[in-house]
Amino acid sequence: MQRDLDRLEDILAATGDIVTFTQTMDFDGFVRDRRDRYAILHALTIIGEASHQLSAELRERHNHVPWRRIIDFRHRVVHGYSALDATLVWEVSIRLVPELREQIERILAAEFPPEST
Repeated sequence: MQRDLDRLEDILAATGDIVTFTQTMDFDGFVRDRRDRYAILHALTIIGEASHQLSAELRERHNHVPWRRIIDFRHRVVHGYSALDATLVWEVSIRLVPELREQIERILAAEFPPEST
């Protein structure tokens, strides 16, 4: 249970970083700035690895999230980095990551509701 909470929080933090990084950049800036590109790729790697470390039970309960695609994308980033398409990484970052962030927020609220005081 704690491991799932920790990994969901890792995903939430990494998606938040990507959303923050991409708010002030366009595709050309993403392609030009190696530091920003590396930061986004690192955050995508964290998302994929944390997704992989979630329990199978949690992933099954929330099977509307494309966990396998997220994990597979992490493998492409880590093992096929030289062949990565910058356009694909950019599109994932600006279109899919914000959606994933919202899904993770809903999962956290459902699985780990704040205690009422």
